[in-house]
Amino acid sequence: MSSESFPFAPVPAPWTLHGEVYWMVLSGSALLPRNAQSPRPPQHDELLDCAYQPLERPSADRPGSKEQEGRFVGGLGMVWVVRYTESPVGPYDELIYIPGDFVCPDGTTSPRITTIYVSSPESVWNGRRNWNIPKHLARFSFTKQDDGSTLVKIYNFYDSAPEESQHPFFAAQFNVQRYLPSIPLSTRPFLNKASPHPPLSAGPADRPEECATDVSSGETKPGLAKGWTAVRHSTSGPASLIWWSPAPHKEGGKIAAGEYADGVGFPKVKVWSAGIWMGKGTTVLFGEPEPVRQA
Repeated sequence: MSSESFPFAPVPAPWTLHGEVYWMVLSGSALLPRNAQSPRPPQHDELLDCAYQPLERPSADRPGSKEQEGRFVGGLGMVWVVRYTESPVGPYDELIYIPGDFVCPDGTTSPRITTIYVSSPESVWNGRRNWNIPKHLARFSFTKQDDGSTLVKIYNFYDSAPEESQHPFFAAQFNVQRYLPSIPLSTRPFLNKASPHPPLSAGPADRPEECATDVSSGETKPGLAKGWTAVRHSTSGPASLIWWSPAPHKEGGKIAAGEYADGVGFPKVKVWSAGIWMGKGTTVLFGEPEPVRQA
C-alpha cells in the first residue's frame, strides 16, 4: 500500500522522545471497585469503570483477545501525565492508565496500558499501528497557579459543546518538591520486560486516527499469538518528589469533589499523594514491535 493511502504519515518504531513525566502511583484500594472483595484473582469486569475504551474491552469474540490471555491479576498500577517537547511526530501531551499486570498469551504476566489519551492524531494513529497501544485523542490544559502548583485538565476532544462550557473528564493539581536535589533515575533495571498488547478494533468512521490492528484472517505463525504486539519502553532522567491532589471542585462539572476523574472518560482512580516528576531532559524510548509467544 502506498503512503498516499494512509491518513497520516507512517513513523515506524523505534521512537525516542524527550519531555517531562509526572507519575501517579495507584493505592491498593484503587485497583478494584469497593464492592469487589474476593480471594480469587480479579477479572476484567472487576476493573474500575473505563479501564478500557468501549471497543477495546477484552472479549473472546475479538481476534487475539481470549479471556485466559488477558486476565487482569492486579499488581502495581500507575497513571502517567507526560509532556513531550520532542518526538518523531512533534510535541504532544499524554495521559496513560496502567491498572497493573495482565496474563500474557505465553502464560506470564506483564503490565499493560489499557487507556491512553494524547493530543496528537499522528501519535494516535502511529501508536496503534506500531505497537497496538490503544491511543485516543484528547485536549489538554496546563495552568500555573498562584501557589506555584500546576492544574492539569483533560477534555474529550470530540465534545461538540463550546469550549468555554466544556468540562474535563480528568483534573489534578501537582506541586513539584524543589527544595531537594533531583536524582538520576532509569526504569530500565526494573521495567525492562516487553509489554504485550492485543490487537485493536477501529474507532468510529469520523475518527481516522483510530486505526484497527485486528487480524481476522490469514495464517498464524506457529508459536505466536495472532495479532498481538509487545514493546519495550524505558524512561530515564532527573527525578524529584511531586505532590498530587484533586483539582478544586467545580459546581456543575463532571468530576465529583475529591475525585481525579469522572468515571466515564477515565477511571475514578485512588492514588498516593506522593509521586515522581522526571523533569526536563527526560528521555522516553519505545522500541521495535516484538512478536508475542503463545503458550
